[in-house]
Amino acid sequence: MLKQFFIMIIFTIAGVYFIKEIGIILQSIGHLQILISTHIAKIIPLTNYKLLISNTITLFLVPIVIALIPAFFFWLFAKKDVPRLMHVFWLFWLVSFVVFVLVKI
Repeated sequence: MLKQFFIMIIFTIAGVYFIKEIGIILQSIGHLQILISTHIAKIIPLTNYKLLISNTITLFLVPIVIALIPAFFFWLFAKKDVPRLMHVFWLFWLVSFVVFVLVKI
């Protein structure tokens, strides 16, 4: 418990110190989602569900791509699967979802 408390303090200090860089990364994720969503919306025929389908595909693809980039480099150097890859995917999905909601507001 004490170890996790210290880890939380370290991550909090790092988050406050790198707040500008973290903001740039989150804005980049938001711009990537908008870019993918608009390109997918051009492909899908005009229906009432066009926005729903393009947003769903975007929200599904962006976290997968973001999670596979570090997984690829881990596999490249370690030659084995990433431990807890699904946890990493769900973490990126949650961050991506929050950015997606904030961009849409």
